[in-house]
Amino acid sequence: MTFKVFVEQVDTLLACYLLCHFSDRHGRREELKTISSMDAEKIPMDINQNRLIALWFVLGSLCASTAFAAPNLILGTALGVQGQTINIPVTIDNDLTVAGMQFDVQYNAALLNAGTALAGSSLTATGHGVSSSLIAANTLRIVVTPPGNNAVLTAGQIATIPWTINPAAPGGSHPLTISNVLFTDSAAKAIAVGTLTNGGININTVPVASNKTINTNEDQSV
Repeated sequence: MTFKVFVEQVDTLLACYLLCHFSDRHGRREELKTISSMDAEKIPMDINQNRLIALWFVLGSLCASTAFAAPNLILGTALGVQGQTINIPVTIDNDLTVAGMQFDVQYNAALLNAGTALAGSSLTATGHGVSSSLIAANTLRIVVTPPGNNAVLTAGQIATIPWTINPAAPGGSHPLTISNVLFTDSAAKAIAVGTLTNGGININTVPVASNKTINTNEDQSV
């Protein structure tokens, strides 16, 4: 937000206040110009005070929108070849409100085989646990449980999911789609979910490595 837009928002709030103020006092609506177009010497002291109130209102709104931004969930992408196992990271951009979560990852079961999710650094740092299970032929469910003290998660990598590529899988891009996301706070109450970023595996028919697990934290370029 530019400073000009910020000032315009303050003046708009104050103009709305003044419109109501004069309407109530004089029993009619009067045409008002924005405060930014008025001569400063003609602005009464109470209007200046109200402008300060409006300024703090806008500042408070901006701070609130930043402090309570919903956490985002991101699934990584990687490159691999037929028969290889690819480690896909799951990360969270947490605003320090999420203590537990559950989400599903949908994929093409004819091309990929889902392994058991492993705890990431954000989970091990706070004592959270992670588990994974197939709830359908093409859907893997991930559950993150808080420790006994219901600590909140820190931002960062919460898990790694290994995927084994079918030896007969064709080349191309194959999506990993996040769905059914639930975030809970320390009181086990559901909280808002931010942006979901789906992942994927790009299968290359030209080998990039021989029979080894690929970690997406490493250079995958060919």
